[in-house]
Amino acid sequence: MTLFNSRATRMLALQIPHPLAELALLVLCWTGCGGSSSRSSTTPSNPALPAPAHVVIVMEENHSYSEIIGSSDAPYIKSLAAQGASFTQSFAIAHPSEPNYLALFSGSTQGITGDVCPLTFAGATLESELLAPGKSFTGYADGLPAAGSTVCSAGEYDRNHVPWTNFSEDSSSDSQPFTSFPTNFADLPTVAFVVPDLLNDMHDGTVAQGDAWINPDGEHGKFGHGRINLEVKFRTNHACS
Repeated sequence: MTLFNSRATRMLALQIPHPLAELALLVLCWTGCGGSSSRSSTTPSNPALPAPAHVVIVMEENHSYSEIIGSSDAPYIKSLAAQGASFTQSFAIAHPSEPNYLALFSGSTQGITGDVCPLTFAGATLESELLAPGKSFTGYADGLPAAGSTVCSAGEYDRNHVPWTNFSEDSSSDSQPFTSFPTNFADLPTVAFVVPDLLNDMHDGTVAQGDAWINPDGEHGKFGHGRINLEVKFRTNHACS
């Protein structure tokens, strides 16, 4: 389920189903911007793509578009949606959760059809694609016991929702507990994934709880101001959400 997009100075929300697919599209656009020596001199150049200093992707769970935008329990997320564009034809690709997270992070479900832990894969991921041109990536997981931990569960933490822990070629130092999320946004990586725990991602908790967790004026208050693009995504099992 895709909700909305904004690149204003306050962290607003964008949701897309396959960030790697969008990354590929952006790479193709960037490649096109450079032009070719065989092109006619009258061919207009493409405009430069906007480049936020940081992208923060926050994953939520199991609610359709109408259950969020039509709910009185999600005032903050709705306030973001009101300032952006709505993508209503983006869908999850599998059920249950884990294949979607793997596809989101690596461009493939890796042949996984259920929730399985532990898993180990090799190959390209969003992280490796960012690191190759000198960009940076960090995944922040709510409830992760320690940096680089590979435990399958701990309290409300669920590794099935934390795909970067499954790829042996990615750095374990890039897997951090949410308590390490920078308060100084200049310290953020180019792209950060944030995975709330099972209560705060609305999987086992309420819509109101998840909305409050994201709200920069709420208890956590870590998503605030700055030249940041915040992406809020919902992994849902609703066929048309």
